[in-house]
Amino acid sequence: MCLWKSADGDRADPAKTPIGAWCWNELWTTDDARALAFYEKVIGYTHDSMDMGPEGTYYMLKTGEVSRGGLMHSVRPDAPSMWLPYVAVADCDASANRAKALGGKVLMEPSDIPNIGRFAIAEDPLGAAIAFIKLAG
Repeated sequence: MCLWKSADGDRADPAKTPIGAWCWNELWTTDDARALAFYEKVIGYTHDSMDMGPEGTYYMLKTGEVSRGGLMHSVRPDAPSMWLPYVAVADCDASANRAKALGGKVLMEPSDIPNIGRFAIAEDPLGAAIAFIKLAG
């Protein structure tokens, strides 16, 4: 983890995330309760909880009323805890196909998140994961 603040101050949140911009971060962790307590104490986040059924609870990390990232128990028990960054794309399916064509591996095929958008998760040829999403609206 790296904490950073620009000498020029933080830029304002855009009304709409531009294509190609980072738009979300999600922590997949082996100990969600401990990680949640850490980020609330160190960063000052608060959280909302969403029941995801058998997959557990999804925590929306917030500053004030603005959601800044997500935190959940890892869906890959073989993977170490990791942050998964999301980038906004114009076409999720085309991005997944392009990742495959360029030597990447799609770990989660494009799928819909109701009222959020269409996303997929890919891994580059060296094993780094990234998610991309076509945001709804």
